[in-house]
Amino acid sequence: MEGYILKKIMNDLGQFETVEFSGLLVLKNAESIKNELFIVVKSLNNKVRIVISDVQDIDISFIQLILAFIQFMDNNHIAYKFEWNLSDELQTLLENVGFSNELFLN
Repeated sequence: MEGYILKKIMNDLGQFETVEFSGLLVLKNAESIKNELFIVVKSLNNKVRIVISDVQDIDISFIQLILAFIQFMDNNHIAYKFEWNLSDELQTLLENVGFSNELFLN
């Protein structure tokens, strides 16, 4: 992992119930983030909290990974809740490019 942190919190059954992303959520880290998400999806709890905070930078590669993650959870009937803790600048950027609804920013 270089430049980002992916913290995974498990419950007593060994299922991931919280996934926290921070740091550089950009193309150079996309492959590593994707590989870690493959591990996460194998053992998800039926209710997941996704926290995105302390973001230094974010780009479309991370957004695509998150949208694929959302689709997987929808297809597998996994409930999820997003907690976005972005700077005003990054939040405005995502809203201006039209991702506020898809990413549950509202």
